[in-house]
Amino acid sequence: MRALPTGTSCPRCENSLACGILTSCSPTRGSGRPAKNTLYYLIPIPFYLTFALAFAYSCHKKILGEKVFRVLYYLPFISSIVALTLIWKWLFNAKYGLVNLFLGLFGIAGPDWLGDPVWTRRMIVIMISWKMIGIISIYYIAALKNVPSTYYEAAKIDGASSWQQFKRITLPLLTPTTFYLIVTGMIGSLQTFLEVNLFAPDGGRGYGVGSIVFYIWQKAFDSSQMGYACACATVFGVAMIILTAVQFTVSRKWVYEGMRSWKNEKLLPSASSHLTFWSLARVQWYCHFCGCCQPR
Repeated sequence: MRALPTGTSCPRCENSLACGILTSCSPTRGSGRPAKNTLYYLIPIPFYLTFALAFAYSCHKKILGEKVFRVLYYLPFISSIVALTLIWKWLFNAKYGLVNLFLGLFGIAGPDWLGDPVWTRRMIVIMISWKMIGIISIYYIAALKNVPSTYYEAAKIDGASSWQQFKRITLPLLTPTTFYLIVTGMIGSLQTFLEVNLFAPDGGRGYGVGSIVFYIWQKAFDSSQMGYACACATVFGVAMIILTAVQFTVSRKWVYEGMRSWKNEKLLPSASSHLTFWSLARVQWYCHFCGCCQPR
C-alpha cells in the first residue's frame, strides 16, 4: 500500500485516533506498528527481573567482591542514555562493530543491527535489559535483607532444602517487591522513547522501530499536529491507567499480603507433609505484631 506524504491526513479516517497506531491505513503509520513495537518493548521485563533476582540473591549470600559487582551493575543505570547509545552503536555497527567481529570468529555473518528494524528492536530490548539489571537488583537486595532469618533457621531444622527455602520462603516474601517492579517496569517500557529516537530517528524502515510515545512526539513536533498528539496521549494515558488497575486486581491472587495470605494458605503451602516449619513460622509471624511472646 502506498505511503502517505508527511503531514497529510489519512483518506480513510481523516486522522482518527486509531489511525497509525492500531489500524492498517498505510505502511508507515499503519499496520498497528507503533502499538506492536510498544508491546515488543515489554519483553525485557521478565529478563531483567530474573537476572536481577539471581544477582541479588548471589550478593545476599555474601559472594566475593559483592560491593564491586553492585557498583558495576549499577553504573549503566546512572550513565547518560546518549553516551550508552553511542557505545552500543559502535558495538553493533554492521561493518566494524565488536559484536559482528566476534560472531565472524565463528563463521557467523552478523546482521545489520542498525539498518534492519527487526534487529534494531532486538538490540533495544537487549540494551534495556542490560541497563535495568543494576537498579532492579538493588531493590531485590533491600527486600532480601528484610526477610527474617528465623524463617530460614526453622526451615533448616525441619530439613528443608535450599531450593525449598527459596521457593517457599524467599519468593513469596519478595512478591510485593516483584509486583511493584512489574508495574513500574511496564509503565516505563510502554513509554519507551529515547532509545527509539537515538537508534532510529525516523522510526526505522516501515516504522518498524517507532513506539507509541515516539509516534505522538512526531505528530506533535514534526507534523505540528498538536491537538491530534494530545488526544492520542490522553487515550494512551487512560489505557495505561486501566492496565495498571487490572494489574492491581490480579495481584490479589499472587502477591503476599501478610496475615491474610497466611490464613488463606495459598501462597505459602508447606514444603512437604512431614514438615512442621510452617506452623512454627505462622506463630512467629503473629507474634511479630503483638510482641508478647517474642523470644528473649
